[in-house]
Amino acid sequence: MMVGWTILLAIATGLGFALAGVMWLQVQKAKQRLALADAGAADQSARQRALEALSDGGFIAWLPDGTIWSRGLATLFDISPDTVTSLEDLSPFLAEDEYSALVEITTLLRQEGMSFRLELRPGDGERIIEAKGQPGDEDGIFTAIVWLRDIGAPVYEARAAQQRTATTLDETSRQLDGYTALLADLPVPVYRRGPDLVMDWCNEAYATLVNSTVKEVIASKGFEIETPLMPNQAQTLAEAVRGGGESVSESRHFVVGGQRRTLDVTEVPGAVSENIIGFVRDITHIEEADVELSRHIDAHAEVLNNLSTAISIFGPDKRLDYFNNAFAELWQMDEDWLHRGPTHGEVLDELRENRRIPEQADFPAYKQGFMRLYNDLLETREDVIYAPDGRVLRQVISPHPFGGLFFLAEDITDALVLERSYNTLIAVQQETLDNLYEGVAVYGGDGRLKLANSAFARIWGLDENQLQGEPHISEVVEAVRGNLVSTRDWSEIRDILIAQATVRENISGRMRRRGDVVIDFASVALPDGNALFTYVDVTDSVNVEHALLQRNEALEAADRLKSEFLANVSYELRTPLNVIIGFTEVLGNEFFGDLNDRQKEYTADILHSSNQLLELINNILDLASVEAGQLDLELRRFDVHEVLENVMALAYEPATKQKLEMVLDCPVDFGVIEGDERRIKQVLYRLLSNALKFSNTGGKIVIAAAYHGDDVALSIADNGVGISDADQEVVFETFRRAAPPDRQRSVGLGLSLVKSFVELHGGRVQLDSTLGEGTKVTCFLLPRQGEGKSAAGDGD
Repeated sequence: MMVGWTILLAIATGLGFALAGVMWLQVQKAKQRLALADAGAADQSARQRALEALSDGGFIAWLPDGTIWSRGLATLFDISPDTVTSLEDLSPFLAEDEYSALVEITTLLRQEGMSFRLELRPGDGERIIEAKGQPGDEDGIFTAIVWLRDIGAPVYEARAAQQRTATTLDETSRQLDGYTALLADLPVPVYRRGPDLVMDWCNEAYATLVNSTVKEVIASKGFEIETPLMPNQAQTLAEAVRGGGESVSESRHFVVGGQRRTLDVTEVPGAVSENIIGFVRDITHIEEADVELSRHIDAHAEVLNNLSTAISIFGPDKRLDYFNNAFAELWQMDEDWLHRGPTHGEVLDELRENRRIPEQADFPAYKQGFMRLYNDLLETREDVIYAPDGRVLRQVISPHPFGGLFFLAEDITDALVLERSYNTLIAVQQETLDNLYEGVAVYGGDGRLKLANSAFARIWGLDENQLQGEPHISEVVEAVRGNLVSTRDWSEIRDILIAQATVRENISGRMRRRGDVVIDFASVALPDGNALFTYVDVTDSVNVEHALLQRNEALEAADRLKSEFLANVSYELRTPLNVIIGFTEVLGNEFFGDLNDRQKEYTADILHSSNQLLELINNILDLASVEAGQLDLELRRFDVHEVLENVMALAYEPATKQKLEMVLDCPVDFGVIEGDERRIKQVLYRLLSNALKFSNTGGKIVIAAAYHGDDVALSIADNGVGISDADQEVVFETFRRAAPPDRQRSVGLGLSLVKSFVELHGGRVQLDSTLGEGTKVTCFLLPRQGEGKSAAGDGD
């Protein structure tokens, strides 16, 4: 069956090539007839040579008188010459089906004269041998002939070329499909216009942009990105591309998803035929960035315009591109003229003409120096200009990032004056500190010594060179280590001293240095973050203080001894005095018989003097108790009006004898206060006794109680002789008195006890007196526990 198909294929192939090989056969036959005619019909060898000459491989020719086997067959089938004498000799070198097909189709050729073409693959199949069957010619020279030739290389090359072409076409097709898919999936909207400038293709991004689908866009011949005001905008752009032969871009505003967007539409001529390719970019963010950039530029320009520093920018063309108000004001130049963009040289000429810059011996060279800066300046340069009008200007020149020069200028005249004043102040301050007795040291926030005077070095026994170069606090502490005296470990002392210099707290204290030197120190946190330390050598003051303390202790001991002595003496005296008073009272009352007038007078004098002595002794005991801090008050609530009445009743008899008027100025419902009633009565009675003692006959004494703010004021006032200003300062001191020469003298304990008792109650005593007019003594007492007018009803 396979052989039959092979024969049919060979016949079909032969028919297929029949028309194409008619001319070739005619030529071959002509060549054969000429060659055979020349060889002669009788010489088979000559005919074979003639056919060999016509063959480019090998052949098998059937002649009327026999068969000719070409020597070329040995070469085609790689066998020995003269080996092939029949078709059977070729069977070992051909596949079975190929050999059978060759035999069958050769039989058809010889019997029926049917031409054929058959491809044979001998051996390993790497070569291809073409077999062409040709029937005999009309001259009868041969009845049939089969031409064989090796066509492996041309066929393989043709097939390889065909395969390469097919592969290239497939690859190109795949790439085209890939590019098409890539463009279809590209997030950038892309479309194509045909020769008629109508859109015939777009990708999904474009369809989404115009709120449609790809099919709808193509079916409707394109949804163009146009504004209602310019309906032919897309056509105009395409015609511009067609007419100019190059890409054209333009920006359009288009509503996408309900938002106004700015789109950049670009169309370029297509590489094939007359197509036009277009793509769309959303540049809304660029437009917004441009707007924002413009706002920033305007804002920066406004900020620069409000600066006090003069700013100017000269572009690469050496023309003035920008200046602020301060520039025009500093150089006193016309702003309208500056807005025209003069060159740098023209600006310098204007400044020179108006005497705004210093005079130059060679102004052209001076100006040329500025011109060279446009090419030579690589780093910032700073100049100081001494203007003819006395101003000192600081000018900074730096290369501008976009080319040209950037100028900053400011008037530093006041700053120089301030700096000069500051330097003077610093010098004065340093000189002042160096002449201070106290040592001064200032430590910065980094723990380094920023400032120290000579006294600091002297107090701590340091060389002033050790304080130069801002040494650290740890170095200073190590330097004074040998001068410090302490029972603590040195590492602990060192940490404490370093911490004091670094902690921003106000501290003070005392340290001891070797040689019994005592140093007081204090630190103050300064506003600038530094810490100020002061050191004072107080050795002499401490020694004096120590001596004074020792003396004071001795005086206090002596005073205590005095008080104890007085208390003991007074106690010892009061016992026999009480006996004297008792017996005198017995005698005065005539319990053991009548007394004559002289005896009664003597008895009365003895009793009076004894009572005075007893009062003096009691006063001394009370004073000693107060000074020793052993006097306790018996506090209770008492009625003020009642106490004043009782005290007034005690003095009624002596006042009557002296014809003195006594007045009580206190309402009955005045109220109650809390205190020691007995001591308050003592105070009032002593004051009343003094008033009786220093009042003239017919005088007036007022006993009063009143509220003075939160205090209760109890006062005794008289219109007697009064007290001088000098005596007023001492009357409340112990054993001091201020009695006129013609008055009875006292020991000087009464007012001292008055002051002591009132102060024990937490009050105070006030003396108001004018010599020759009278005296008023007021005791201010606290009402205690809120007692006052509201407690008037609680007197009992």
